[in-house]
Amino acid sequence: MEDIEKKYLLLSLSKLSEWLDRSPADLLAYYTSHPSSYAFEKENGLCYLIFAIPRCNHELIILLVYDQEEIIADTSAYHAGMEAFLYDRKVYDCLTQKNDWLYLEYYTLCSYFLDVPYPPIDAVRVSVDGEAFLINNSYVTIAYRRQGIFTRMLSMLKSFVLRSREGQTDLYGAVSLDPDVPLYGPDADDKPYYYSYEKDEPVRMVNRSILEKEGFEVLRLEETKPDPDDDGTKLWFGLLHEREVILDSPQINPIN
Repeated sequence: MEDIEKKYLLLSLSKLSEWLDRSPADLLAYYTSHPSSYAFEKENGLCYLIFAIPRCNHELIILLVYDQEEIIADTSAYHAGMEAFLYDRKVYDCLTQKNDWLYLEYYTLCSYFLDVPYPPIDAVRVSVDGEAFLINNSYVTIAYRRQGIFTRMLSMLKSFVLRSREGQTDLYGAVSLDPDVPLYGPDADDKPYYYSYEKDEPVRMVNRSILEKEGFEVLRLEETKPDPDDDGTKLWFGLLHEREVILDSPQINPIN
């Protein structure tokens, strides 16, 4: 592990320590012995750090983008192999009980892209190979937009999800087009977020355009009236299915 990688891993783990179930020191030791569980890149003066928090048969992936020591963009996602994604009870409970957005991402991905009954956990098993991810949140600081940062984060996330695969495989993903909510950096606000049709719907249309350019199919579950009381944040989803061919030797690091 290079010094700059260690610096940003420690910085990130310290910032997130209250949400982690292991200490930064313990996790740093884990990444030292499991180097495929993180990746670090620099581009255009920005530092991109992605790392996995291991869970039982799945993992939480966090990607942070730094300008010096300030987080200016972030993404987090849950990832599992398709067998665990569909049929492991602990994985199913995590993805469907964490929050409404993840539940509906899981529902739409299973119901519209996969030929499996819903909920799959209670159905006869169908063999589906590949990897799946559900994006939990994603944000780019306004002052840093139009620089391709989200596109690079998405590419880095997909490569990371496929890091233990080789040859041909299927990649499935889902993301909610809920309005952007900053967690870190200069745009972060301690005030609670409330949906506003007038303010947030144009943002969602921009998100839709970006996702479609990246190969996502955008799906709306139902139509609603433009009423401020309607929770429009849980309606639009981007769904991804790609056939990937990995030419390089895989970085073996089983999820456990």
